[in-house]
Amino acid sequence: MMGTRASGTVSVQRLPEWSSRRFDFGLTESQEARAAQLHRESIVFDFTARHAGSAIFDAYSPALRADLDVRLAAVRTAAQILDESLHWPFEMALQGKSALIREWLQGSGLTCGAYEILLHLPADAPDALSWEWDAQIRRYTQLPWLRLARTADDIRRAKRDGAVAWFANCQPIIPGPRDLKSFDVAHEKGLRTFMLTYNRMDHIGVGCTERVDAGLSMFGVEVVQRLNALGIIVDTSHCGHLTTMDACRHSKKPVTANHTLARSLYDHARGK
Repeated sequence: MMGTRASGTVSVQRLPEWSSRRFDFGLTESQEARAAQLHRESIVFDFTARHAGSAIFDAYSPALRADLDVRLAAVRTAAQILDESLHWPFEMALQGKSALIREWLQGSGLTCGAYEILLHLPADAPDALSWEWDAQIRRYTQLPWLRLARTADDIRRAKRDGAVAWFANCQPIIPGPRDLKSFDVAHEKGLRTFMLTYNRMDHIGVGCTERVDAGLSMFGVEVVQRLNALGIIVDTSHCGHLTTMDACRHSKKPVTANHTLARSLYDHARGK
């Protein structure tokens, strides 16, 4: 869900309803049944999911949508609009006003999605925004069907219990700090996946839209080693080609590119 502020109001663009559509893949009845069974029984990850999708907002009652519009009109930036939109369905669930977010997430078959842990300032001077965000996320653990996961067993347990697991990742749109201890703090807070760079170059390495590609910096190699030691997955989704290959060379554990595509199929900057 995206919004723009104009003349003191927020104009909200909502996607058309799609969740109830069926798609014909030419399967027989038995194949359809087998596919449905596999989907039910599998552990399904979305490494960047923090929401059920923007189409969910149209499914709320007019009164609740009016409440959301008021909240969005009170914020100023696109980042604040996104933050409010992400959290509002969970707030409605906490207040007992709507269980829609649970119904949509569980109806999708999702086992484990993601929430973000911010990683900006040195460990000895944590920024207020980061800790405020953490406190907000922890509030959602009051929902009995939502579990914050730190281990694979946590995710398997959520699947068995019919709950939705949420694990912590970080996509550093703002470059991460030059302080390896910050990764220790983030790991203690629950961080389990870290993307080395966003689109541009920073002190860790080079992103996928930068003018040149120099791979990982010396500090970037140290970051990979620290992530390995902590048990945080190294992600290269928005990294440049040489940065991605450097991560694969220097990491002693598997590396992911968890939201990308094959460049041979489509020539996109984020493709691998």
